[in-house]
Amino acid sequence: MASCAACGSTLLFIKKRAGGLEFCNDKCVARGQVAIRAQHISESQALGRAIEMQYSLCPACGGPGPVDVFTTHTVWSALLVTVWKSTPAVSCKGCAVKSQIYATIAGALVGWWGFPWGLVVTPIQLIRNVAGMFQSAQTGSPSKRLKHIARMELAGRELARESRGAA
Repeated sequence: MASCAACGSTLLFIKKRAGGLEFCNDKCVARGQVAIRAQHISESQALGRAIEMQYSLCPACGGPGPVDVFTTHTVWSALLVTVWKSTPAVSCKGCAVKSQIYATIAGALVGWWGFPWGLVVTPIQLIRNVAGMFQSAQTGSPSKRLKHIARMELAGRELARESRGAA
């Protein structure tokens, strides 16, 4: 299954293409320059930054790690409109579970009210959240998703450094 070149979200349907890469929305297309630059970041650089991130404090609560990439799946509906998304975030397991519990409760309350997609998507998103609650933070080597985020961060830093130098 395809994933967004900018944020790493799983793409059920490819919404945007740019520079030979696939993206989930216009915001990610705008970050496409970073994704293109990220292709030139070495594996050792990405791994080093991912290890730093993994054993740092949680960016959400400031608590101790390990941190990893956890995804929260949301859904809401109103008559003929259903909106759903999956949002990956770097956090500790506790912060991830809190976010997933909130999204599960909210989706269970407001996800069903759209026809036909609310009835189809809501159980999928709820099950994805419950499954995510049982995902543990990876110990040892960083997860593939954390390495992807580390690679994107390093590429963004390089582009920012270049734009400051050109100014």
